Amino acid sequence: MWLLISVLIAAGLVWWYKKDTKRGPKLAPSQPTRTSGSTSQRNKTNSEARLAVTATDESGNPVGDRDPRVIEVTEHPVFVELSPMLAAGDWGGARRFLQKIAYGINTAPPNDQRIFKKIMTIFAEADPLYQQCMRGIKPFIEENPGIKQTALYPHMAAAPDTEHCRYVLYFADELGDIVRRKKGNSYEVFLPGQAIPEAPVKSKRGQSGG
Repeated sequence: MWLLISVLIAAGLVWWYKKDTKRGPKLAPSQPTRTSGSTSQRNKTNSEARLAVTATDESGNPVGDRDPRVIEVTEHPVFVELSPMLAAGDWGGARRFLQKIAYGINTAPPNDQRIFKKIMTIFAEADPLYQQCMRGIKPFIEENPGIKQTALYPHMAAAPDTEHCRYVLYFADELGDIVRRKKGNSYEVFLPGQAIPEAPVKSKRGQSGG
């Protein structure tokens, strides 16, 4: 079912997608507003939410609601279908809706994937589950720079399962709230500004000692 949904969405939208440019405005949710404070200080959410999108150029100047890079998000059918769910306060339903599409998005054309990722990033930043989880794990990352990602899962009480924990940490990295470094089959997690030690260099097989 989820594959059929994603294929139908991709087929119905690809004709109006505009070619991506190498440089363009930065997209961010206009309500709630992202600030330089901690996650717990921003995106205070009530039962009703709207993911209205604004865009700024590289100088920080607004480009207007009819800018193509704004329109490709706000007029995307996924975004349009998402909006009434959030207006009704149905964050769980909205999350499940996006999750079903995400399962099959890797088979969609690259431009479809790019726009869907923008929508997911905007949604995640305003998602109450994301904010609650970040409040839960931030003290542990502060005290243990480089903590293994899986060690944070027990401190994400708002996340109902491991998949939601991964969702939060993936987009926390995308949004710059944490820094992840691959280690084995997991990640080391840091906060922005924390010192990240250099990864050990693996010796070549057969290399003789000096």
